[in-house]
Amino acid sequence: MTAKFTNLPWPVPVPPTVHPREETPESEGPVPAAAEPAPVGPDTTAPSTASG
Repeated sequence: MTAKFTNLPWPVPVPPTVHPREETPESEGPVPAAAEPAPVGPDTTAPSTASG
């Protein structure tokens, strides 16, 4: 992988493209977990906690 990037004269655009991709899989885990409770308790749990 590094050999291919070395061919490029600018290794700057390489890191920014890899970082967002690596975060995608990690965020996928916590995203669904937090997404479930969010829509599940927005009727009474959301307003109750928000007001307090």
